[in-house]
Amino acid sequence: MRIQGIKTFALLALLAASAASAADYKSLSMELARTARENGISRVALGAFSAAAGAENEARFAEEKTSWGLSAQKDLEVLDQASLEAYAGSKDWLKKLPSSLRPQAFIKGSVFQEGEDITLILKLVEARS
Repeated sequence: MRIQGIKTFALLALLAASAASAADYKSLSMELARTARENGISRVALGAFSAAAGAENEARFAEEKTSWGLSAQKDLEVLDQASLEAYAGSKDWLKKLPSSLRPQAFIKGSVFQEGEDITLILKLVEARS
């Protein structure tokens, strides 16, 4: 699917879950890894998840658990986007990275909270876009 010129491989929503467990994040991570594999992606960068007002703690938790689940996948290299940006040091940071560190795709996350319900939306976006 293409959204405004960006190739998005997966748009996944973790069902509203007031008690999202480690198993939920493991399943979500496995699905992201499967989608990456199916599209020839073996290196992804994971950045900070955005949070709707009041969901900052949930966003950090979701990012941590997703990172942990993805890192457990043997055929997927997970890079920290903030570290890559700091290493390259400019607005064109992606172009300045050596090819061995350049991600093929990015994982973008958004977290929304309404009362006890948490909704997590993840996108696996091709880096060339």
